[in-house]
Amino acid sequence: MGATEHVRRAGGRPAPATALDGPFGPESLVACVGCAALVPAEGIAPDHGYIGASPGCWSTFAGLRGREASDPAYASHGRSITDAYMVQHPGVPGRRSSQSVRELVARLLRDRA
Repeated sequence: MGATEHVRRAGGRPAPATALDGPFGPESLVACVGCAALVPAEGIAPDHGYIGASPGCWSTFAGLRGREASDPAYASHGRSITDAYMVQHPGVPGRRSSQSVRELVARLLRDRA
């Protein structure tokens, strides 16, 4: 059985979909260096000095940011989406990235209240 085929559970129901069930085969997915999500191997490299993300993850994030501009449901959560992404991709360990993550987490918690 190939990686993109559904595995049947007892009772004949299909198993939940996995990342490998999408349009990307197992050869074209890699783990993001920042968040460990399986993302496309190809993409644009981060253009930010201290973001630790794989090109495929950064491209996916850029697509989500583009959707914020056209979909009001996403636009209302734009800052939270960006902050959460940045917390998951802090980059090189050090004082600068630690301070940035601390400030972003504080803002996420404050906005949630």
